Amino acid sequence: MPVITVKPGVYVVGGPQLSHLVDTNVYLVHLKNFYILIDSGSVLGVNAILLNLMEMNVKVNDIKYVILTHAHFHAASGAYLFNSVDTLIIAHEPDAYYMRSLDYDKLGVPREYAKFINPIIPSVSIPYNREVYEVEEGELILIHAPGHTKGFMIVLIPSLSILFVSDLTSNILSHKWGSCEAEHRKSIEKTIKIVEEYNVNVMCSSYKCIWLKQRIIEFLKQVIREKPLWV
Repeated sequence: MPVITVKPGVYVVGGPQLSHLVDTNVYLVHLKNFYILIDSGSVLGVNAILLNLMEMNVKVNDIKYVILTHAHFHAASGAYLFNSVDTLIIAHEPDAYYMRSLDYDKLGVPREYAKFINPIIPSVSIPYNREVYEVEEGELILIHAPGHTKGFMIVLIPSLSILFVSDLTSNILSHKWGSCEAEHRKSIEKTIKIVEEYNVNVMCSSYKCIWLKQRIIEFLKQVIREKPLWV
């Protein structure tokens, strides 16, 4: 399956059109002499994602980091495959705990898929009170953005002027996930400040990317104005 180029060095390798209908977008980023994945997609789509990587001549061992923005089934459950290789899986607490312990409510797992889920053991579990975590001397900046889930985080790559926000902009919340509307709003407001401070010109979410700083800011402000949908 052909992958989608976001910009040189950034590709969509998984998602509803590329791996499985339940998957959120999975982004492959080439930095220096290694690759990272932003989210892994679901356990249902991860094999298709691995095939897409093979078509790009990217081996699993070439991926140095898998960064999981949050614990949800559609974004992270495929990451269990990386527990058997040298790839470092990074997640934020308490979502990292939910992945280890298979808390199905917090993982947002549909009942019919529960039997397919395996525990994920993050190599790095960022403490809940740690707001910013830098990787590779600031090449990657992971920022705690709770609200959708308690351990939600966004991923900034300053050298590429790109920000990955996954489900931050979906505006779907649930008490089962531990969502908090006030925290969610604050996280979006914080994201706007990050876009302004770092001159972000590409923002990629669960299902699409937006180009140009002003359009990104306008989109985020629109998300704030919309009333969240509680499920």
